[in-house]
Amino acid sequence: MTLLFEDATPAGDEAPHNLYFALRPDAEAARALCALESLRAAPGRPMDPDRLHISLYSLGLHRRWPRRQIVDAVQAVGSVRRTPFLVELDRIATWGRGLGPLPVVAWSEEGVVGVHGLHEVLHQALAGTADWRRRKPGIEPHLTLWRDHGRMPETFIAPIRWRVREFVLIDSRYGQGRHELVDRFPLTG
Repeated sequence: MTLLFEDATPAGDEAPHNLYFALRPDAEAARALCALESLRAAPGRPMDPDRLHISLYSLGLHRRWPRRQIVDAVQAVGSVRRTPFLVELDRIATWGRGLGPLPVVAWSEEGVVGVHGLHEVLHQALAGTADWRRRKPGIEPHLTLWRDHGRMPETFIAPIRWRVREFVLIDSRYGQGRHELVDRFPLTG
């Protein structure tokens, strides 16, 4: 286990740490996902390909860098063994309700079976680590493309696929639009 990032929150950097395990698309899939920007009703800020991901398992929002808890979580998932698998996203739509910009996401009903399987393995590995126990074990795998004030109805797209060869631990600096890679875990079943 090698944490890529071990220090406490730097002085003067008070943005909370939103920590989670995630899947990131490969370069080709990220380009295809970014090209979906052309489907937006109104022009907006283009997507940052480095921030595209499918969330697997949240470790919560933390005011300060929770080093001990992260080491425990990394050790718990370090023994996870899964073979690489294919993800295929085949539709996009606005998810959620309310005012303000809502997420437009890509997802699939059948192309995320491997995501569900990996999530279940992570849930089991982390269940013994009380700090990370989740109330509900299920997820709805999706990839947020952008946020928009308009609503996009469910729209089928040409499938965007990639082979998942690793999952990562991300520190998303809340409110800053910044993702920092904490660690990576290869899939070698």
